[in-house]
Amino acid sequence: MLTDVIITKCDNAPHTLFDWLYVSFNWVEAASWMGIAIFIAMRFFRERRTRLELVYALSFVAFGFTDVLEVYELTVGLLLVKALVLMSILVCRYHVLRAYTERKILL
Repeated sequence: MLTDVIITKCDNAPHTLFDWLYVSFNWVEAASWMGIAIFIAMRFFRERRTRLELVYALSFVAFGFTDVLEVYELTVGLLLVKALVLMSILVCRYHVLRAYTERKILL
């Protein structure tokens, strides 16, 4: 069940407009998550409020990596991994925001 394929792009060559948009969106989305991870890591090295911020950054890297995998094949297992990574992002966000209570931050 975890390996049931929902969408597959075996040769990674988009054949329809939807395929092209789907693949392009996932690449842009992956790059965006990586950029957010870099921003969070840079903020950690500048401010050093909590080490959990590194886990927060790595969670964004993992989420971006799942988008790269999604370009090639979307399985039920991958969706579950994406859900777990998203939960870790939300938990980390909650705790990191508590570490920055004296001023507002973007992420």
